[in-house]
Amino acid sequence: MSMIFKGVTIQTKYLTPGFFLLSFFILVSLGSHLVFVITQELYFVERELSGVKLLAKIRPLLTHIPEHRGTCTAYLEGEKDFFEKCNKVSKQVDNDFIDLDQHLLDEIGVAATVDALQAEWKQLSETTLQLQPAIAFSQHTALIYKLIQLIDKTATNSNLILDPELENYSYIEVFVKKLPSITNNLGQIRGLGSSMIASGSRDQKVYNQLIGLISLVKDDNRQLQQAFGYIMELKTFQDDKSAILIQQAITETNLFIEQLVSKVLQQKVLPDYSDHYYVMGSQPINTFFKVYDSFLLHIEALLQERKIDLTIGFVLSVSGLFLLILFMIILYKLFSSFITNLELSEARIKVANQAKSEFLANMSHELRTPMNAIIGMSHLVLQTELNENQKNYINTIHSSSENLLYILNDILDLSKIEAGKMEVENIKFQLKDVINNMISLIKLKAEENNIQLLVHINDDVPNMLIGDPLRLGQVMLNLCSNAVKFSQAGEQVALNVSLKNETEHDAVLLFTVKDTGIGISKDQQENIFQTFSQADSSTTRQYGGTGLGLAISRTLVQMMGGEIWLESEPNVGSSFSFTVRIRKQQLDSHQWDSSDSPAHDAITQLQGATILLVDDNELNQELVRTLLDVIGVTVETASNGQEALDLLSKHNFDGVLMDCQMPVMDGYEATRQIRKNEIFRDLPIIALTANVMKDDIDKCLASGMNDHITKPFDIDVMYTTMAKWIKPIK
Repeated sequence: MSMIFKGVTIQTKYLTPGFFLLSFFILVSLGSHLVFVITQELYFVERELSGVKLLAKIRPLLTHIPEHRGTCTAYLEGEKDFFEKCNKVSKQVDNDFIDLDQHLLDEIGVAATVDALQAEWKQLSETTLQLQPAIAFSQHTALIYKLIQLIDKTATNSNLILDPELENYSYIEVFVKKLPSITNNLGQIRGLGSSMIASGSRDQKVYNQLIGLISLVKDDNRQLQQAFGYIMELKTFQDDKSAILIQQAITETNLFIEQLVSKVLQQKVLPDYSDHYYVMGSQPINTFFKVYDSFLLHIEALLQERKIDLTIGFVLSVSGLFLLILFMIILYKLFSSFITNLELSEARIKVANQAKSEFLANMSHELRTPMNAIIGMSHLVLQTELNENQKNYINTIHSSSENLLYILNDILDLSKIEAGKMEVENIKFQLKDVINNMISLIKLKAEENNIQLLVHINDDVPNMLIGDPLRLGQVMLNLCSNAVKFSQAGEQVALNVSLKNETEHDAVLLFTVKDTGIGISKDQQENIFQTFSQADSSTTRQYGGTGLGLAISRTLVQMMGGEIWLESEPNVGSSFSFTVRIRKQQLDSHQWDSSDSPAHDAITQLQGATILLVDDNELNQELVRTLLDVIGVTVETASNGQEALDLLSKHNFDGVLMDCQMPVMDGYEATRQIRKNEIFRDLPIIALTANVMKDDIDKCLASGMNDHITKPFDIDVMYTTMAKWIKPIK
């Protein structure tokens, strides 16, 4: 069966109910999978939020158990005034355990740990006042260490320190672990120092404990300063209040340690300034707790933001699926209506065509608005931090929506043309910008098909123009994308722009698009600019398309005061040319920069290389392998340094991408072992690691690595860094 439309026969035997049912099934399957993935991500974000909430619930225990240690120890050392305060703090700790949300404990999987901790606390609180001061102090400290382990387990089980979607996740680990640790160590220093001052003598055992704790605090302080320095570079952490608090806590800690060393540890006779010492020790502890609370609030805000982004993605996916299904139903009904009317008279067909045009105009208008929203919102989601799978899914929504919008725009343009409502604008623009934008839209497709794009603009062509850049770009895009579509791998598509003639105010420009594709026969050329027309029915099946582009382009060219034509020969290629009359703004330099990007040069250089990737994370292995496979780089993988040494002894590689932290043998030691072999003295070894501090980079270079690539990495940076060192043996 066929449909005759404006003298052109279009086969409709493929537009069966089965075809539309299959399309419907594919759309529903893809949409359902996307909804499932986003739902799963929402689950993980909810779990991370639960982890933050539970950490906030555990937080009071970090204050009250050390406080109980201090007050009870003071009472046992003879300060009877602390008896009531010891009992009061004991009740506060009991209430802190009661306030822990059982639902959160079960969800995060730490209920048993909390039960054991609570039982140990109950026994300690009941026996504390019968113990020796040193023993009571020691048992409290052991309990606090277990509380810190509970905090670590909570953060780990809820994925807070494992989720790479939080760009600062490795520093979340530092803050979650180090802040409780440093407050505990400071509390011990405060308590032991107070005991030494109260006794009036220097106990060697206590002295040694203080020296060890001072070393731990200094190390924790250094790591916090490093983490803080990095975090403050992130836009999400540029908070003056947090910065002041962290700097204040670090300063107070350093001052307290200096006072301890100079006034207590280095004095032959201990001064009697117990109260002053206790106050100085309490200041950094209290400030660090404020930092900890502020940090938890900030992480919760980040997670809430991610939750909103994922919810938007969920709404977009469901909406997009609904619109696509609706479009398929409308399309099916539309073509069913056409097929039913094939037996009508020519007059009835003309009336039906006119009704069709009006219907298409209304339908395109109604669908175009929500599709624009989907494209815009999916673009915003793409600007957020996404993992590779999420990015692929959202990119699929984005690109599919854009493709559908192109079709809808063509339909709307056709309806405007038939209704006599198509207009062209007259605004200022630069010709090279229009061409650059057009090339960027088809460059990826051309590279995928191994088709070379060439652009040449004659020196006398004016760049500063007044006209309709959107419609001019639309015509060039249609011709160039058709040329790419109908060309084979290894062929060329060339766009040439020349000046046909000009006056003081106007210019007539000639645009020519040449390809070496399948070509068009003389008979087929007669109908190529007709609506819903392609060279033959097999073209649609093999290459796709609606047959509207050239018809719309011809109308647009005519509206811009020009004409369009083609020259073609089957199996040789085609040359589409068109002219436009356009106003000039002013004289310009007529310069054209056609240089390739550094990433493009790097990809060209790396093609054919064989790389050894050493990483213990299978997801990282899969990601890097995929990114290198697509540019023609062969990748072998090893999960640790020892495996890398074994592979290097058996195979030749052009370079090594080395992770740093791995089991069995880490990247630093593996690199040192490799460099011991004279054969591998010049083998490029590049760190591919999440360790990004200056000390980490220096450590990589000191071990013998050539360079450093940071995770998560910028793809172009990875390519250019590799190309800087790796020269494949051709």
